[in-house]
Amino acid sequence: MEWKKGFILGVLSGVLWGWLALGWRLLAGDAPLENSLPHNLAAFSTGGALFGVVIGGFMVALRDRICQNPYLKAALLSLGLWGLLRIGGEVLSAMNPERYCSTMDETSLGFVLALAMGLILGMMWNAQNRVASNE
Repeated sequence: MEWKKGFILGVLSGVLWGWLALGWRLLAGDAPLENSLPHNLAAFSTGGALFGVVIGGFMVALRDRICQNPYLKAALLSLGLWGLLRIGGEVLSAMNPERYCSTMDETSLGFVLALAMGLILGMMWNAQNRVASNE
């Protein structure tokens, strides 16, 4: 049952996070979107769901090994996964600098968005635990 919880909460929080990331891109206007709004909405929702389900899976797999607080655990896991992806981006940049170029703005925004993903998932996890304990 815990895996189902991790999957469902991960997908839901990831989709919300994807919408938040897309909204930020639209409001900031720092980089134009490459496709139409419906296409980007689908892409950001799918990407967020994948990111969320991985974090939700780690929340279940690691149970109490990191910490008891779901906010802190989800934030640490989200930032950890973001860090691994960031390192992968740097490796790709070193291999093909013409194709991928990292900037401090993108790195900072990625950090903030990864933290937001963790907080969204932690909030949903905490709310679900409260509902389950009241039953």
